[in-house]
Amino acid sequence: MDKTVYISDNFFTAGLTSIENSHQEEVAQLDFNSAFSSKVAVTTRTGEILARGQFKFFSMKWLVFGPTDEQLGILKGNTFSFKKKFAYTTEGHTYKIFSPSFSRDFTITNEKEMVVATFKLTNHVLSVKNAFEICNVTEELKTEEIIMIVMGINAIWKRRTKGRS
Repeated sequence: MDKTVYISDNFFTAGLTSIENSHQEEVAQLDFNSAFSSKVAVTTRTGEILARGQFKFFSMKWLVFGPTDEQLGILKGNTFSFKKKFAYTTEGHTYKIFSPSFSRDFTITNEKEMVVATFKLTNHVLSVKNAFEICNVTEELKTEEIIMIVMGINAIWKRRTKGRS
């Protein structure tokens, strides 16, 4: 998959959403299984699952799975904080995800504090729709895995804000 992808911010519906490259070509799809479920999958245009994510049962932890249903990692937010800090743990590695206050830009760093990926909510090329721009900087994580991290952060924030209202 491309290193930079865009996903339209229409996360309130079930069904498929295009994942596009910088040339506005569809490179994959995001499958929201149901409007009442937080399960999400990145699929090819033919429906083959590349990665999927979902909440752990009765938990605020987001699980990320690969194409053969192997667990790739766990995303956790700061439990007692509404700051935009998260940790993604894979087998043997922990990545920090953070965003400055009042910013829509996030950075994923590895244990050496090197940038692995960035993502932000932006206006997509010549579009009035908001879109996530996801940039995979290294080969440490696959782009589809980073997409699942972004969807997990979005789902965790939705649950947190729903709990405050």
